[in-house]
Amino acid sequence: MALAVILVGMLIGDVVPDGPASRLAHAQSADSSIDYPENSTSPVAVFFAYDQDGDAIVWSLSGPDDDLFTIDEGVLSFREAPNYEEPQAAVSGVFLAERNAYRVTVEASGGTHDVVVRVTDADDAGTARIDRRQPQVSRPLEATLSDEDEGVSGQRWQWARSKDGTTWTDIHGATTQRRKPERADVGMYLRAAVTYTDKFGTGKIASAVSTRPVEPKTLSNAAPGFVDRRGDEVTTVTLSVRESTAAGRPIGRRVSATDADGDILFYELLDTPDLKDSRGDARFTIDSASGQIEVGKVLGADDGEREDEATTLSGAPALPDDEDADEAENSEYVLRVRVSDPSTASTRVNVIVRVTNVNEPPAFSENVPTLLRVEENPEDQPVLTFGDDDSEIDADTFSVTDEDGAVTTVSYSVTGDDREVLEFASGILIFDTDHEPDFEDQSSYSITITARSGGRSASLDVTIEVVDTEDQGEVALSQRQPQVGIEVVATPSDPDGGMRINRWVWERSAEITVDEGGTPSAECREDPDMPDIDVVGGWTPIDGASKTAYTPK
Repeated sequence: MALAVILVGMLIGDVVPDGPASRLAHAQSADSSIDYPENSTSPVAVFFAYDQDGDAIVWSLSGPDDDLFTIDEGVLSFREAPNYEEPQAAVSGVFLAERNAYRVTVEASGGTHDVVVRVTDADDAGTARIDRRQPQVSRPLEATLSDEDEGVSGQRWQWARSKDGTTWTDIHGATTQRRKPERADVGMYLRAAVTYTDKFGTGKIASAVSTRPVEPKTLSNAAPGFVDRRGDEVTTVTLSVRESTAAGRPIGRRVSATDADGDILFYELLDTPDLKDSRGDARFTIDSASGQIEVGKVLGADDGEREDEATTLSGAPALPDDEDADEAENSEYVLRVRVSDPSTASTRVNVIVRVTNVNEPPAFSENVPTLLRVEENPEDQPVLTFGDDDSEIDADTFSVTDEDGAVTTVSYSVTGDDREVLEFASGILIFDTDHEPDFEDQSSYSITITARSGGRSASLDVTIEVVDTEDQGEVALSQRQPQVGIEVVATPSDPDGGMRINRWVWERSAEITVDEGGTPSAECREDPDMPDIDVVGGWTPIDGASKTAYTPK
């Protein structure tokens, strides 16, 4: 099959050369350099491709950052909106300015085009935050500003109060980040607003409003506490969650506390060895208002998915003696939750999260081939191959793994448009013995391979391209029994198409060789005096017979 040619159709922030010829040269000889704004979810670029043989275009990606992109019918997109301040592909030793340069190669049925996507900095909106959900008289509040852009300076704060959260009155003298509510604030919502400057200019504004109105100072305050359903104080709570549960899903019941004063409570996860993985990603999160712990990232309980390490928590409350959460059980994680009221009185509790095993489906390996090849009209059984080195399909090509343990029995089946002509025999994908691939009849096959193990299954879509090879041309005569004076017409044919007749030569012979069926044999030898013309031994060219028809004499 001929290679596909890729044309750059539309690039965000880039200028595409005018005219098909210049675009073709651009696609074949130079990288596309695309400026792409951070936090955008629009397509990065749209590519077009055509195949000289008219075959269907198969799009794919490769290159250093291919895992950050997707391509669908030529539309290249980021999987997740890029953040200029937190590059996803920060390569060690590369200048900071280059950390936002992503390199990917677009492939279309053999045609390739290199792309460099440079993420540009955008003006991020700043946000403000007040550190207490429930303001209380004489308990200091602190507001903080967060802005991902560099060069933040010149912060000017102003606190205001409001009875209904809509009409605000500035508080005289309250112009710092930190403020202690007064009696005049009781029953009022508080707002902390800041104006500042960042790298994009001056006059930036951010504000935060207290969750609840200010309450009077509590002279006698009781700290919140964790209790069980019987009302007894607890120092450890055990929860369970099924492995592979999606991020954001709740884990068991809420780790909620009680407070004798009826105060608004604030829950937080303290830093423990099990809270984050080795990359710093949070395994767990908690709803600060309810105490509901949620999955932060998908957790596994199978062999080979071990992420937990030995966990020993210092300080009260201690783990009960009969708990083994500090013995590196891979399916057990130890967390610590702190609950506090507006007066900052707090209590902590240990939480053991056990990940339970579920029956997971088998999985094909990441490098399993999905694009295969087969030569047309083979002399023997058709041979399926893949890869640049034409590796042959064997019993291990489509092997699967099972996270629940060693795969003992796997059954394979073939479905899809061309399921009738392909099958698995002893674990090897083959064509049926009575089917011979022919490029001129069908240039590709589409199937779905399904592997079943332990009652679960995995499917893989596979395309098989038929490689066009040189087919032997033929000549048919209009008469099997020529007669003197009656014209014989020769008709050429070639399955490969594109025929062009260079010259006709008619020959005569006193005898011929035939096969078992009586048909004249096609055994020929080259005539060194007549290039590109094959003659059978004993044949003599007929002078002047150089057209498609000849009348015997």
